[in-house]
Amino acid sequence: MSKTPAAAGRPLGRMPSCISRINQLKDRLSPSELRIAEYVLSNPYDIVERPVGEIAERLATSKATLVRFSQKLGYDGYAAMRVVLARDLGESQSELYAEIEPDDTDQQIIEKTFNISIGGLRDSLATLDPVQMAKAAGAVRRARSLLAIGVGGSGGMAVIAQHRIGRLGYWVNACTDTHTFPILMRALRPEDVVLAISHSGYTTAVVEAVEQAGASGATTIGVCNDARSPLAQRVDILLLTGVGPTPLESEAGSSRIAQIAVIDALTVLVQAGRGEAPK
Repeated sequence: MSKTPAAAGRPLGRMPSCISRINQLKDRLSPSELRIAEYVLSNPYDIVERPVGEIAERLATSKATLVRFSQKLGYDGYAAMRVVLARDLGESQSELYAEIEPDDTDQQIIEKTFNISIGGLRDSLATLDPVQMAKAAGAVRRARSLLAIGVGGSGGMAVIAQHRIGRLGYWVNACTDTHTFPILMRALRPEDVVLAISHSGYTTAVVEAVEQAGASGATTIGVCNDARSPLAQRVDILLLTGVGPTPLESEAGSSRIAQIAVIDALTVLVQAGRGEAPK
């Protein structure tokens, strides 16, 4: 789709969290929603600068449809999506998610790799819901025990969560063995908490473990990058990162750095809620 005069010639800057969400959900949008998504991706400045009625007219749709599209992205409504998009477009005029090319110099590769991680952190900060974070911290503070689970790279994040939160004096265990998940889930009680980590949110063993934990009455917290994933739909509390597409996909350092930042923030919130200064 070609750009309108309002957007033509203007740099799109880094991929903002709003655009990251659209890209994450594109394959799960209806044809009408996909048409709106493509317009937002091609004409972000139009969305920011023009009234909703004009955008609806250009797309031959209704204001209500635009509101429902925004809500499907996880925003309260069209106005909330517009505010986030405006903020993100104004934050940077450099392309943080620039693709690595075969003829890039060593310095360019280093800068692009770092910028991907920087972009992932900034987008995750814009995506993460502080209300959900506060709920997660409260659940951890009240828990008899915390079980952190993950597979592959996310399994390493579960171990980090064990170390971070365990230092506060809580009983925390990390498990990365999918064969052990069912055994541990059956031993859970309602006063326990499960922290399930999966970048995609589609890791079958993790999703099944969360379902079993919920059946045991335990509180489930999920850390993932897709609000429409099975994991996101099954947990009690969702901590959503906003990492955009990267050359290494889910195993990229940017996804792990974002997960570590979430774990660190959760740890500090738990400690602050006890009236203690972070150590």
